[in-house]
Parts: sequence; C-alpha cells; structure tokens
Amino acid sequence: MKKLIIFILIGCCFLTACSTEKKEVNNKKEEIEEKEEENVTIPVDTYQDLNNTPICFYELKNSYLTKITDIKKTLNNLEDIGLFQIFPSCESEIHLNKSFAESFKEEWDKYNTNHQLKMGYSLSFETKEDGLKSFNIFNPNDTMKEWEYIMTYLYDDYCNRNNSSYSHLEVSDYKDSTLLTAIKLQSGHRYHEIVEKIELKVFTYDTDDDFENAIYRGNSTSTLTINII
Repeated sequence: MKKLIIFILIGCCFLTACSTEKKEVNNKKEEIEEKEEENVTIPVDTYQDLNNTPICFYELKNSYLTKITDIKKTLNNLEDIGLFQIFPSCESEIHLNKSFAESFKEEWDKYNTNHQLKMGYSLSFETKEDGLKSFNIFNPNDTMKEWEYIMTYLYDDYCNRNNSSYSHLEVSDYKDSTLLTAIKLQSGHRYHEIVEKIELKVFTYDTDDDFENAIYRGNSTSTLTINII
C-alpha cells in the first residue's frame, strides 16, 4: 500500500512538473511574440510635395488664353473632340504679348528652375462594356492606349515655334526637354460606348514619388471635364 501511494505521489509530481514546464514554454513563446510585435515598424509615408506650379487648360484665340474647366461635346466617329492648350497659370484670362510658344517657355522657366519639372496627362472615362478606363500619358508612346475609344495627340509648341506647320509629336521627336504644351483628343470607332463624360487631367512632376499606384498625388494639377451630349 505504501508503495502504491509512493508511485501515485511520484506520478503527481511528474505531471505537475510537466505542466509547469509547458506553462513556462508557452509564457516564453508569448513573450517572444510580444517582443516581435513591438519590433515591427509600420513604414510611414513621408511624401511631401513642394511643387506648387499652377497649371490649367486654356482655349487659345488670337493673343488671348481663356481658362476652361468643363465643356459640352457631341461625339462623332473619328472627329476631333478638341485641342487644348496648357499654360502655367490659373488666371481666368491671359493676354499674351508674345507668341504662345515664347510666352509658355518664359512662364514655365520661372517654376522649372527649382524643380526640373516634367508634364503629363491622365485620361479617364466609363464605357458600357468594359467599365472604367484610366491611364497616364507621359510621351507619344502612351498615345495609343485605348485608341479605339479616344485617340490622343501631343504637341510641343515651343519646339514648333519656327515651323510653318503645326504637327503632333512622334516617338522619335520626344526628348527630355520636350514641353507637352497641348493635347488633342479625337473620338475612336468605339466612341459611342463612352458613358456621360471624359475627364482629362494635366499635372507637373519631378520625381516618381509624385505617383502612388500610378495615380498622381501632387499639388500641381488641373482637370478638364468633357460632358457628352
């Protein structure tokens, strides 16, 4: 009987020791996990845009620029939607004392000196079958995107200032110094599938940080809404 009691006591001590050891292991595991959680740092987005270059869409008539933010347009197959000039200003109306090309370059250089800026566009619209279409245009390579809905053409007025003809930029024309001073939209053969409106944005940027998931997030931007009637 004594032997039985001794065996029972030894068994209880063994179980208690195992249980205690298991608890200690679990506690240590929890402590390690807590420390690991404490050491995990969530990256902070420190992006700050110091580029406040004004930029807007304008309609050029003779020596006057008139700011435009929205227009109404009936679309027809392979017809121009519009040619839109860009100018580094947000004034409602501007009287040019020089040619548009010279005036643009003169004003642009005031801001470009500090930032080494480039200019780009983004185009977005809804379609009946394919839903939202949205893309950026940085150079002539991008002008064939979604061409069946809308065709785009880029212009550099400053480069063309001494030419007798006004021609859009080809891929071979584009350089780092190219100024995208104007953009033309033309309806493609699937134009009738575009719903309600087209949004065209212009922006200036100097680094890749100005974009998040390919969407511009800087300060220097303006939007032109083309309402379809």
